[in-house]
Amino acid sequence: GQRGFHDHEFVSKLLDCMSFTEFVNDRGLPWRVCDLWDELYSQTPEQQRLEHQDPRLVLVHIKELGHQLYNNENPNPQFESKIPKPTEGSFTRIHQPVFPKLDASKIQAIIEEGTSKEVKIPKSKDQPKIVPMGPHISSLPTIGIGGSSAQRLKVLRDCVSCIFESKISDARKTFPA
Repeated sequence: GQRGFHDHEFVSKLLDCMSFTEFVNDRGLPWRVCDLWDELYSQTPEQQRLEHQDPRLVLVHIKELGHQLYNNENPNPQFESKIPKPTEGSFTRIHQPVFPKLDASKIQAIIEEGTSKEVKIPKSKDQPKIVPMGPHISSLPTIGIGGSSAQRLKVLRDCVSCIFESKISDARKTFPA
């Protein structure tokens, strides 16, 4: 509302899309599989306190988060693509080379090689549990927030609360405010 997005086409389509609804339904439950976001949010106050005491920890925490995000996106480095990536500028060529004929025996050998390897897939911690509580929104610092901004934040907090309580129609009503 503060940035004037209440009539913005993108925001209204985002709130109406199936992915957003699925995200709210998945994230709103108090008993579900927890992920990196839940852990990060619940650890934020402690990390901020430590970073305030020792500013060098900011970079350490950022590197740790980057490593966790990388491992989240690439959980098993044993699976590597055997197809080479195209060279830079290959899509700008006028005359594309002819696609080579595939040799069925080579393809079968590659498949057999891949299936014969014992791959240890790491066990995931995907056990449902109560989501760890992070700081309450009212305890977050409000530096430099004036009266109208505080009111907008209250409306936003109410809107988000409605979303997580599966009151989507109420959330849509408060969205223009």
